[in-house]
Amino acid sequence: MPGIVGIIELDKLKKGKFHPQNELEAISSQLLHYEWYKTQFFESDGIRVQGIITGLTQENCIKEYDDGITIVIIGELYNTESYESNYFDYIKEKYLLKQDDFLSELNGTFSLLIHDYNKKKTIIAVDRVASKPVYYYTINDKLFISPEFKSFSQIDNQLFEIEKSAMADILTHGFVLNNKTLLKNIFELPNGHMIKVDNGKIEIKQYWDFNFKEEDKKHSYSYYANRLEELLEKAIKRRIRQNIASGILLSGGIDCRAILGYMSKYVSNPITICYGHKRNNWSNSDSDIAEKLAKHYHSDHYFLEYSLDNYLETINKVSHISDGLARPLPEFEVYKKIRRELGISRVFTGDHAFGRWGKFMGDDEQMLDFGIYIRFFCRYKMQFMPVNNNWYKELLKESTTNINDLLNKCSLSKIKNRRDYFYLNAYQVPLLGRDRSTIMSELEVINPWYDSEILDFVKTMPEKYRKDKKLFKSIVKKTFKEINYIELARTVSKPPQEEWEKWYQQNVETIMSDLKVSELVTNNIIQLSKLENQINKPIKENTKKKHFIKLIKNNLPSRSRYNWINTSSPKYFHLLLISIHKIASNFINYLIYIKIKKQEMLKLNVHTNLINVLRLHTSLQVFNLKKK
Repeated sequence: MPGIVGIIELDKLKKGKFHPQNELEAISSQLLHYEWYKTQFFESDGIRVQGIITGLTQENCIKEYDDGITIVIIGELYNTESYESNYFDYIKEKYLLKQDDFLSELNGTFSLLIHDYNKKKTIIAVDRVASKPVYYYTINDKLFISPEFKSFSQIDNQLFEIEKSAMADILTHGFVLNNKTLLKNIFELPNGHMIKVDNGKIEIKQYWDFNFKEEDKKHSYSYYANRLEELLEKAIKRRIRQNIASGILLSGGIDCRAILGYMSKYVSNPITICYGHKRNNWSNSDSDIAEKLAKHYHSDHYFLEYSLDNYLETINKVSHISDGLARPLPEFEVYKKIRRELGISRVFTGDHAFGRWGKFMGDDEQMLDFGIYIRFFCRYKMQFMPVNNNWYKELLKESTTNINDLLNKCSLSKIKNRRDYFYLNAYQVPLLGRDRSTIMSELEVINPWYDSEILDFVKTMPEKYRKDKKLFKSIVKKTFKEINYIELARTVSKPPQEEWEKWYQQNVETIMSDLKVSELVTNNIIQLSKLENQINKPIKENTKKKHFIKLIKNNLPSRSRYNWINTSSPKYFHLLLISIHKIASNFINYLIYIKIKKQEMLKLNVHTNLINVLRLHTSLQVFNLKKK
């Protein structure tokens, strides 16, 4: 995928022992997924760097100055109205003025490298949400960097060891915590961080953090509302590129309608795209709501279908590009259609950035479980984990330590602030972020709500305005009151359960056949017999005797409590229903919290198990793994 790949010799250049050109070509060969990718090179004493770009939104990524400063940037900056031509000059100006502190001045989606020849200093950095990942690995006095860590498999005579906590993450909640990867000693540069190489010494430094100020706020509601409204519109306006074909992913939710509303102020007939397994003609489905919004704003609207016919190929492709860190999205091929058939190079989307649901949270454990979707390895039975029993015990130990390390990263005391902190740093960045960066192998993905000014402002907002995205929703309803008659989507056009069952039955033998020759199986890490037992003897759910708590929870609306209530009802009745739903939801979550405290063991779905093991196999098969 697009990014910066390079080698930095930490010691002095050793003649005859260091061949940066040959080594760089070997590790970068793993990253050129398409022949239309463009590359640029830079080389100096002890450093060789290659920038890889798609050429869709960026023509140049490296600039060398006569004073010995070289800048490499992948992505976009929004500090000035001028575009790519001034990225380099702006970065250099800020670097000379503020040195190591210049990164806090940058507003954009990027990974970058600055090499200062005269000071023998190199800085490598990612933006505040690490939208363009940088992985790093140090060995034999060399620092290797890459947007995909599979490239490190080309380093001569290296044996790699599986990171057990990351493997436990994939097998439970499906994304990796604490900036780890599937291999020990290979790390992802955390969001808001930089690597500083100064005279051969490496230092990892944080230049920004999503930490909330917990003192009482003195500003009024109108102050926060007016300021956020100003920042929302500014974020959209500064990301408009009239010379680049851009579209908006329109799902019928609150984020995308805000993007479309603000965009329509500056762009006539914007392009909007909705996708799904099949067009859903139900009233208030995502495709139905998207069409209504598109019609209101006179956008050029497209609906793109995808199927599960080639999903096995998609799993392998996504797992290969993302090194197993992204979900194997069934809609991945849609993005290729957007680029090829619609000629679009950038798509706007709005992942949550303004707060989380106001669910009951008794402690950190439930906060991670309900608020961040982090599942605890210790709550899964050994018989349902498709690993050797000895490995199960080691994964259990490593996973527990990993969760504790994660919780210790946050110094905030209030549980709701901790929830929002971890939602960005432990969910959006490692899960949604890796999904998005994988999609960026096809085209650019822009989330305007990750604007630096917005992120800084959200840190100052009281929790009551972040809860359920309350302030953001009220601004959107007020600013675009003319579309309030168009409800939020209640259903999404995803493949129904019967389609997944059909796909599973058609592909299970092929997957199991591939896994039998996997190094994970031959090294007795993955135990196929456990998977086979689940496949041959599926767990039958007793549909007649569902647990009372689960029954009530499943019958509560799954989306925002505002969506399912008839907004045409009298105001007092509307508010009453909202209050009843809020109380019921918190009561149910409290009961589930009590169940969790009883350490009820969970079972893994065999489909999920199978796909996650395939992800591990696909991403690790290019490495020489140490054998125990």
